[in-house]
Amino acid sequence: MALLECIQQPHRCNCGGNLKEKDRGLFSATIACSKCHTCSLVIGHRRFQERIPLRDFHLKRGDGPLKRPFHDLGMAERLANCLDLDVWPSPATVLDFGIVSHSHFGALQHVVRSGITAYELDRVVGDGAAITRLINTIPGQPYGEVVFHTVYDDFSWEAEEEFEEL
Repeated sequence: MALLECIQQPHRCNCGGNLKEKDRGLFSATIACSKCHTCSLVIGHRRFQERIPLRDFHLKRGDGPLKRPFHDLGMAERLANCLDLDVWPSPATVLDFGIVSHSHFGALQHVVRSGITAYELDRVVGDGAAITRLINTIPGQPYGEVVFHTVYDDFSWEAEEEFEEL
């Protein structure tokens, strides 16, 4: 299956802008609109497909002095390892992924054991709605009722960007 088949109009955003691939994982890609700059994670795994909107991703990631590079997957890799080993992650990881209960941990553990990689985890870090959507992408998710909320969900990256321009 082609990666972008799970998008109704593979090369167009809802605003009419063109979608362009920013980078790619094993079976997923991060795409961005050339007009409104919104980003999405497109998952094209053989067992599950989804397009997950990424809140403020274009403001947090990429090239620039205050942005984290696309290739920096460190925290997500550490989380994936903890989930594989059934070990509670660090306090920073708990905050960034909104892990507030054993059910949250179990939901993430289920996605990693179903094939989600550090790449997909990295793209949703700090975005509670995206993490919730990611866990519900996996068929048979036993923790589907879990809702994620991170400390960043109430933070406006756009306001931060405006402040930096002053």
